[in-house]
Amino acid sequence: METAATYAVDAPLDERAVEGVLRSIVNALVDGYQPEKIILLGSWAGGRPREDSDLDLLIIKRTRKPMLERMAEVDEIVRPIAPLVAMDAIVMTPSEVAARLEAATHARPDRVVA
Repeated sequence: METAATYAVDAPLDERAVEGVLRSIVNALVDGYQPEKIILLGSWAGGRPREDSDLDLLIIKRTRKPMLERMAEVDEIVRPIAPLVAMDAIVMTPSEVAARLEAATHARPDRVVA
C-alpha cells in the first residue's frame, strides 16, 4: 500500500521558486532523514509542469519501519518547508522499489484478461 504525505499551497509557484523550495526540502531530508535517494517524479521532473502541478518525490531509505511511520517521519521534517509548495512524498525501501520494478517488467499488456 502506498501512502503519500501531501502538502498544499494557495498559489502556484514559478520554476525558480520551486527549485529553491525543492533544494530546501532535499537538504532538510538529507540532514534529518538520511535517505539513500530522493527522486523527483512527475511533471516537474519531466520539465512539463502546469500551473497546478505539485512536487512528486520518491524517497528511498533502508528501514524496517512501517510505511505510515516513515510518512510521519518525513512529515515532521518537511512540514516547516512544505507550506510553500504542494508535494506528494512516497517513502519506499530499496527492496520495495526492486519488487515494484520486477512486477512492472513482468506485466505484459497482451496477457490482460479482463
